[in-house]
Amino acid sequence: MTLTKDQSKEIVDDLFIEIFNRKNFDLVDKLYTKHAILYGENEEFVGSEAIKKLVIRRSKAIPDLHFIIEDTIIEGDKTAIRWRAAGKALSNFAGFKAGHSLNYWGTTMWEVDTEGKIEKTWFNSSLLDIAST
Repeated sequence: MTLTKDQSKEIVDDLFIEIFNRKNFDLVDKLYTKHAILYGENEEFVGSEAIKKLVIRRSKAIPDLHFIIEDTIIEGDKTAIRWRAAGKALSNFAGFKAGHSLNYWGTTMWEVDTEGKIEKTWFNSSLLDIAST
């Protein structure tokens, strides 16, 4: 399904502002298909429930994590976002120890299905580079 730019912008706002920044985790079910796949840097998450658990786990570990959208590119059924994020880990997460401050960037791209729900997501960030230093 090809979304209008306004529909794609609504997904961006729901995902980054409502879910990630405002912690409205119930929107995951609205945005993702039940069998959605998130291709992460080291692993895949299959299904909206697995994606929701990942987002909640990250939010518990880094409760003040805040995302800022830098760029948005929309082409047909795909949307790509360049973003940056910052926060402080309160518990161990993704190779970080509690107390570690994070300031990183990344890109996320997704593809929607015929109903306008996210079916596939590709994610990468500088987080692994930061964790290895």
